[in-house]
Amino acid sequence: MSAEKRKTYIYQEELRGVERFSLWVNLIHIPYGILMPILIAQVVARAVAGEVRAVAVSAAALLSLLTAFLLLGIRLQTLLKQRMLEAGQRCRLKLYGQFYANPLHLLHRSSLGGNLENFSNDLATVTERLMTDRPAMTAAVAQTLLFGGYLLWLSPPAGAIILGISLLQVVPPLVVRKYLQVNYDKCRRIEGEITNFVITAFQGFLLIKLYGLRDWWLGKLKEIYRRYWVIGNESVFANRSESGMYSLLDNILKYGTYCIIGLLLLGGYLTVETGVQAIALSTGIYAAVKKAFETLPRFAMADQAQERLLNWYRETDSPQGTWEGSIIRLENLHFAYEESLLAIPLAELDMEKVNIIRGPNGIGKSTVFRLLAGMEEAGEGTVLIGDRHPEELGKGCFPARFFYLLQEDPAFEMTPEEMYGSVEESLAGQGLGLDRERLRRNAERLGADAALLREKRMSQMSQGERKKAFLALAFALEPRLLLLDEPTNHLDGAGKAALLELLRERRGGALIVTHDELFDGLEGARFRLREGRLYGE
Repeated sequence: MSAEKRKTYIYQEELRGVERFSLWVNLIHIPYGILMPILIAQVVARAVAGEVRAVAVSAAALLSLLTAFLLLGIRLQTLLKQRMLEAGQRCRLKLYGQFYANPLHLLHRSSLGGNLENFSNDLATVTERLMTDRPAMTAAVAQTLLFGGYLLWLSPPAGAIILGISLLQVVPPLVVRKYLQVNYDKCRRIEGEITNFVITAFQGFLLIKLYGLRDWWLGKLKEIYRRYWVIGNESVFANRSESGMYSLLDNILKYGTYCIIGLLLLGGYLTVETGVQAIALSTGIYAAVKKAFETLPRFAMADQAQERLLNWYRETDSPQGTWEGSIIRLENLHFAYEESLLAIPLAELDMEKVNIIRGPNGIGKSTVFRLLAGMEEAGEGTVLIGDRHPEELGKGCFPARFFYLLQEDPAFEMTPEEMYGSVEESLAGQGLGLDRERLRRNAERLGADAALLREKRMSQMSQGERKKAFLALAFALEPRLLLLDEPTNHLDGAGKAALLELLRERRGGALIVTHDELFDGLEGARFRLREGRLYGE
């Protein structure tokens, strides 16, 4: 692997210390691997000579060395495992941070199953390259050179033969390497598809049962698993083929070495002591060469996994800040999924006023909001918030200057108070603040008391309770741009009345997508989205 490619390894700085420690742990057994054959040869030679006392002393030294090495190995492996777990968590946190640094449109369009594959299999493959594979490869090469060099010094013929036949182990990975890589990619893709499909069901098991969709869902899953079964069988066959070839080679190498050393002994090229050392050293050489050849394909897989992770490192939030002006402008806007969804020649909305957008379901009202938030990118045309395109808005705009209330509020595993505290810390880093007293009053007016906000996690709340918690935050922040997508969904009568009063008291305006007639009495502009176009009323 070239120096240029090594420089591109992500997480190299985070894992450098663990990689060094892992290399040291892998190298520590090399002196032991050379000492053991020497001691074994001494035991055999003294046993042949009938030196009983000397045999006992050498055997005791052999057992002491073995015990000490095993105890040291257990301790070092334990420490290495702890360091690897800690370093792996640091890399995971860094990936999460980088993931959230991406523009909203990438996050919105990302696949849940694909993301889980990134955060689990791909991350593990990339970090293991540095923490496990590279140290193992380096140690295997060092062991081959040291053991082989020592054996060549003992007996050039035996050393040359054993090193030569050890290279037969290059055959299995060369035969199946390309096949394994292709199947690795196929497995990653279909596993992501399965994860997506199952998670979708987790989110809608109730509806699947209510609408009698169980047979459809199980049939679809069975179809995906059928494809996975074919790919999995091919992958298993490739792995089994490689394992089978290695098993065959192991037997050929082991018994072939016995025959070769025996012939060299009969021919007078070796002494018994040297022959014993050659047999003992050959085991270490074969194991090291096999380890090196087995590790090589993992580097290729790690490169592919890194390419997938690097997709999250290529784009980041715009460093630019907020916008100037108060007009939202949509001009020659065309946005489509499979067919045209929006086609707006020109529309202007004043952020200082309340703007009500109505229209049939599925016509694209929420899509307009996603375009404004930068969650979607327009295929053609212009979307401007003041003097900026949505993708030019810095992350500091959210949520203090630009607050977007989604139709369905997220059910985080945290209380609203914990969320408010986190938002407050984030704002403090930008030199901004959160008016906690205003927040408390807003919540009370909406019908969310302090105990509810403090003691109940959002995942345990009703949809109406979560809506009130987010609305209280929205009006406490006093953002310049407030987007409310069906804000009366799940609100009771008192909550709706409080929302209406909060909008009347607000100094700025708002953009509201709604079917509710509650807002008809508010001053402002009204629009209707019909056949993909936005008309003023």
